[in-house]
Amino acid sequence: FGMELYGILLERLRSAPDSFMQITRMLPEEAHVFRHESKWTVRENIGHLQLLEPLWRIRFEEIKNGIPEMSPAGVSNSATGRMNFNTFSLQELKNGVTHQRTKTIDFLNNLQETDFTKRSIHPRLQLPMRVIDLMYFVAEHDQHHLNAVANIISKSNKNS
Repeated sequence: FGMELYGILLERLRSAPDSFMQITRMLPEEAHVFRHESKWTVRENIGHLQLLEPLWRIRFEEIKNGIPEMSPAGVSNSATGRMNFNTFSLQELKNGVTHQRTKTIDFLNNLQETDFTKRSIHPRLQLPMRVIDLMYFVAEHDQHHLNAVANIISKSNKNS
């Protein structure tokens, strides 16, 4: 796909923090930290998104600057565990994700037309990506974690 999806993908990225708050707004406090099968809690999933947002901006900038390969992510995701996100309120986490995502949206809105033709290799996938491809990747990553949160909510309801 090409630039025809820019507006749709930008809106998916912009609305993701609100989607997490919408799905969790009526959730009882104990469900925020419910852990099923050693997987992340609701708060850890949302905190993880906040941690990754600076990496997304770095990668977008690397594409813009013609860097041959994007910076790698910490595959073990150990930073999410170290942050102890279960001690944060959902509102704090939502504010953090929203703040970080707004910076990413601002960066994307300031790109020039020529920036959208450049490519960098994704370090894990070993595929060349344009800005629009990385936007899709990030939006799908958000959706993965939104699905994970929905699954946690479903499991916590069955256990209550």
